[in-house]
Amino acid sequence: MLKYLEQGESPRVVDDQIISPNWCPMVAEAVEHAVARIGNIGHNEWGVYHLTGSDSTTWYEFARLIFEKTSQLWDKPLLVPQAVSSDEYDATAKRLAYSIKNPEKLTRTFGYTLPDWQTQFLQCVNSIQH
Repeated sequence: MLKYLEQGESPRVVDDQIISPNWCPMVAEAVEHAVARIGNIGHNEWGVYHLTGSDSTTWYEFARLIFEKTSQLWDKPLLVPQAVSSDEYDATAKRLAYSIKNPEKLTRTFGYTLPDWQTQFLQCVNSIQH
């Protein structure tokens, strides 16, 4: 999205796929917390864990927010992505319409919860500003 903003282009973005975006530094912090807890507990808590913040959005709404915040930050004209359906986008890789996972097992086992995706996004934007 940042490439499109720099080039002044308005991309086509699917609006019918539900996601929960996560910021890599917060994901790394959660993994670090879980690994430390495993060491402190003295036994391994094996299994599959889903790590995601709460709440969800569409790729289109996420892209729209990226354009809104970064255009303010970089003093660029506001561009609005073009909302299209998955069928219209015709991507080579097919994606699920709903890809939200439940992080309750991770929270219950390790006592850690990621913030919602909006909070993560704003912290990401704030880190770019400084």
